[in-house]
Amino acid sequence: AMLLKLLESRAYYGADISVTTTFSDNAAELTFDVSPGNPYLLADISFDYGTNTDDRLPYDIEAFDLYAGMTAEAAPLKALSGRLVQRLQELGYPEARIVRTRFVSDADLETIDGELAIDTGPLVTLGPIWFEGLQRVNEGYLRRLVSWQSGGLYDPARLTRARRVLSATGLFKTIVVDLYPGVAPGADTPVLVRLEERPHRALLAGVSYSTDEGVSAHAAWRHNNFGGEGEVLTTEVEG
Repeated sequence: AMLLKLLESRAYYGADISVTTTFSDNAAELTFDVSPGNPYLLADISFDYGTNTDDRLPYDIEAFDLYAGMTAEAAPLKALSGRLVQRLQELGYPEARIVRTRFVSDADLETIDGELAIDTGPLVTLGPIWFEGLQRVNEGYLRRLVSWQSGGLYDPARLTRARRVLSATGLFKTIVVDLYPGVAPGADTPVLVRLEERPHRALLAGVSYSTDEGVSAHAAWRHNNFGGEGEVLTTEVEG
């Protein structure tokens, strides 16, 4: 079975394997006679979006680096589902999912045909952004940093950019940016940023030695959010 699956992963879906067993003393020898046949070719893959008639929806498999007549190896066919869902999310469908995947082989033509049934879910536009978990960081400071504008279709890249901007401040150890939970996705869906602040105060100390000055000590106290907007205040003592 493992050998057959390996051959099928390389598009040899019509392979024939026979096994001969020879016994001698306390040993058994297995001989596999493999007739792989020809690798099957991809005929086509169709996308069924049900009642969704959005003319932006992808139907062409070439958009996913597949084409009719290519060797129908298993890996790129399996990867198609994930790539399609990612593309639909970029088009404004965060809840898109594959509800059925079907591939059929034709032994006479030595081809593979496929069909994917997709539930796109609702088309989502992004509304206002909200922050949760703030303690000492000013919310107005974060709103100026993110420069969030309501409106426009949902796009994971917008949420990723907001997370990266907040991460660059160094003020948070946890940042989660997602659609507001408990709100049915649709028009003007709010976005929630869940934050956990890092400790803003730190005490640093060290000892060094040099031949001309001997032993010296260094201590510093640092506050990374002195005014609530990421200002750094450092007090140093050296002796």
